[in-house]
Amino acid sequence: MTAEKVGYEQIELLRAFIHREAALLDAREYRQWLDLFADDGRYWLPIDPQATHPAAQLNLIYDERDRLQDRVARLVGGKMHAEQPPSQIVRLVSGTALEAVAGDEFTLCSAFMLAINRLGTMRLLAGRLRHRLRCGTDGILIAEKRVDLIGANDALEDISFLP
Repeated sequence: MTAEKVGYEQIELLRAFIHREAALLDAREYRQWLDLFADDGRYWLPIDPQATHPAAQLNLIYDERDRLQDRVARLVGGKMHAEQPPSQIVRLVSGTALEAVAGDEFTLCSAFMLAINRLGTMRLLAGRLRHRLRCGTDGILIAEKRVDLIGANDALEDISFLP
């Protein structure tokens, strides 16, 4: 199946999934967010937006499911000291488009912006998202989420929350 043959309803369902994921992160519902990942799911935030494989260079974050579980446990358990008190975050996701279809996996690309309020200071982060979503008997699951921050190779303030 090619991207051109995927129906409007299927694409809208995948877009709704991505928006639900963003809403869970904004609400700090990290355990529910983690449930959206496949057992072999990965979360990747490369420094270089041209990166083609996480092992080929340094990354800000490259977490497989077990590492994501540890990160979520720290965020939920209050052990992520950089997030005490927690940042207030609102994510805007737009321009979501289907990029590729390979079997039961769909790759969607989006633009995003995060407004972050931490201890009275507002800042913005923006960039591109690439979700590789797997559709199967368990529903839609994230096989890989890649976050390409604008300026990821510059000095960044704390991003201990999940961008």
